[in-house]
Amino acid sequence: MKSIFTLKNPNPQGKGLVPVLQELDSRQVSSHSNSSRSLARMLHDYALSRLILCAEFNFKPVANTAYYLYVKNQVLKLSLISPREWRDGRFGLYVCRCKLSESMVWEISENNEDALVREQLLSAYAALKGTLLSDLFLDKPLESTLPYFDERLPFHRRVLANALATHLRHKIPTELAKSFVQLGTENHQGMGELAFLV
Repeated sequence: MKSIFTLKNPNPQGKGLVPVLQELDSRQVSSHSNSSRSLARMLHDYALSRLILCAEFNFKPVANTAYYLYVKNQVLKLSLISPREWRDGRFGLYVCRCKLSESMVWEISENNEDALVREQLLSAYAALKGTLLSDLFLDKPLESTLPYFDERLPFHRRVLANALATHLRHKIPTELAKSFVQLGTENHQGMGELAFLV
């Protein structure tokens, strides 16, 4: 006998508030994570992570997985495919290898030191400085510029930016009243053009 009460999934595509909250929760890290990095290093990692989150990508990055940053026509792109696998340069010039750490901070390695890459990267950085990276250079408290919610970012980048902001708030709560540039100056870490990429 057929039941007249058929249960339907009211959210078959997983859209809505609950999956968003679950994703945000999955990206949060413990405030007790084992990091004894200096303030200058944390600022460096934060700026670098903000830059990588400006790159275009349409996938959910997983911690401790290698990704590859490219630049083409003033646009940064993050890919799962290494430069050895592309062969045709469709993503542009290879910049570096990236890895998302458990603390939601991006780390880089295998920097491409080619002069053309650096020139293209500076051009992309200059274009981004007026948009997604602009608040790094404002004379405002760092707390007011942390990217808890940036509507300019697509979903996965927005979630990662939120996790990054939360991580920094837990790591340096007493320093957040100062601006990013002021903290960089006080800690002898140049925060000028791409200083955090070297």
